[in-house]
Amino acid sequence: MDCVSLKVKNLLPGFGIMLCRAHLSDRDILALAQKLESYTGLEYLNLSNNDITDVGALALADALERHPRLQTVNLSSNRIGLNGAKALARAFQSLPELQEVYLSANPIGDEGTKALAVAIKSLTKLKILYLSSTDMGDEGTKMLAEALEYHPTLQTLYLASNNFGDIGAKALASRLVAHVHLKNLDVAGNQISDHGSALLLQALEQNLSIKTTTTTGSGPSRSGQRRGKLSLDLSGNCLGQAAYSAVLDVKNVNLAVRIDTSVVG
Repeated sequence: MDCVSLKVKNLLPGFGIMLCRAHLSDRDILALAQKLESYTGLEYLNLSNNDITDVGALALADALERHPRLQTVNLSSNRIGLNGAKALARAFQSLPELQEVYLSANPIGDEGTKALAVAIKSLTKLKILYLSSTDMGDEGTKMLAEALEYHPTLQTLYLASNNFGDIGAKALASRLVAHVHLKNLDVAGNQISDHGSALLLQALEQNLSIKTTTTTGSGPSRSGQRRGKLSLDLSGNCLGQAAYSAVLDVKNVNLAVRIDTSVVG
């Protein structure tokens, strides 16, 4: 506990806290949350790889509502479940500057994902979202995909090692097709079949074909091709020969697809 107190003893506006792999328990988080009530300028918080449960997450969520400048929250690899996810979802709606959310390796489940999806709709600056290994199924993925429709600036989405299949893949495909800033989509280790993978490939190839419109000063708008590469990780799913053939047939050089141990593109 002395370690936590020391870390937040003399903090100025614009500060960040990194206490990953610090063996923090809920008791430590309760003390940290109390300390955070005395400050308002937190911008970065990394408490990943600790032993935080719903008890700590609830206390932390209450404290975070006082920090509207917060841009990054990393709580991956803890033991946060449904109630913790609901509390964090509530807090996120008070954080208009939030750009990066990392909640992988927490047993949030579909209901927790649904709660987060509601909050994500209000995060208009969201760029990076990690929800791998959260026990997310098709229902949670559908709700998340609907929420992400409001975030055309999304760049990275990690949903690996969950429990969704073609239904979830279809929902993602239909919502991500217009996300011209998307760079990384990781759905490895799920239950996606040839059909679901085909939908994702089609959507992302269409995504790469979208022309963006830019305006410089008071001059006319200019249309140009979407810039940058887009990577899709499909490894570890329930794919057959049709999926392998479809991946090999990808013609857009800007689409890199990982399937098992190979990369195509």
